[in-house]
Amino acid sequence: MKGENMSESRIKITAIAYIVFGLFAFSCTVLAEVKTPDAGQAVMPPQIGEMDDGLMKEKPRVEDLGGGKYRIGNIQLDKKAGRFSLPGAMLYYEEGGPIEYMAVMKGGFKSYESVLEMDANAFEFNLACILIGLDAKGVRLPEYHFDTKPVEGDAVDIRVSWEEKGKRVEVDLLDLVKLRGAASKDDKKQVWSYTGSTFIEGDRYFAQMNGTLIGVVHDPASIIEHRLGLGLEQWGFVFIDAERAPPIGTKLELTVQRVNQ
Repeated sequence: MKGENMSESRIKITAIAYIVFGLFAFSCTVLAEVKTPDAGQAVMPPQIGEMDDGLMKEKPRVEDLGGGKYRIGNIQLDKKAGRFSLPGAMLYYEEGGPIEYMAVMKGGFKSYESVLEMDANAFEFNLACILIGLDAKGVRLPEYHFDTKPVEGDAVDIRVSWEEKGKRVEVDLLDLVKLRGAASKDDKKQVWSYTGSTFIEGDRYFAQMNGTLIGVVHDPASIIEHRLGLGLEQWGFVFIDAERAPPIGTKLELTVQRVNQ
C-alpha cells in the first residue's frame, strides 16, 4: 500500500489531471452505440461517481473462518490457496467506448470507463491482496497515467465467472475486452502485477479516491495493473467485447489467484 520513486507533488498534479480528463472522456463516450441487454434486464445510465477523500473511515473487518479461510466484508479468502473471490456486476457501457479499468469499487469515480463494479472498497481489496501473500516491497508503480514502462510487482491470475442460461461461465478477465485494430492479447498468463497503489498526503489512499482496483493503462492509483499495459499511447484502444462479456447488470464473481514464482 505504498508507492515507490514518486514525488508527492507529482501525484497531486496527476490526481487533478484525472478529474479534468475523466470529465472529458465521459462526454466523448455518450456518442457510442449502446449494447442491447437481454429482455427484462434493467439498463442503468452511465454516471460518474464522486471522488472519495481516500481516508479510511473504518478498518476492514476480518472474520476468521478457520482453516486459513477469512472473510473481509464480501470478500471470501483462502490464505493457504493464495486466492480470494468477491461478487460484483457488469457495468453499463456503450459499445466501442474506451476502457481503462477492468474493475472498480462500487460507486467508484472511474466507473464510467470500467468493465466491472465490485462489492468491496479499495482498503478491503488491498487487504485481501496482502493476506494471500502479495507484497508491495520492490514494486514499480506507474509514475504517471499511461506510463509506457512495465510495472513490477507480484504476479496474479484473475478470472471472472457468472451464470448464463443455467450454466456457469468462467473466463480470463481479459476475455471481456477487445483491442482496436490488429493488436492481440497474447501471453495472458501472468500479465497482472500487484502494485498496491499509493498514499497522498500521508493517509489518503489513491485507490480509494478513484475507486480503481484493477487497471490496464498504468494508473498509479490502481491496486493491480496490467504489467505491460494496454492502449498506453492510444486512448480508446481498449473496449468491451460485446460478444464475450455478459449483459449489463449481470451478477458475477471475480477471483484473484497468487502466482507462485
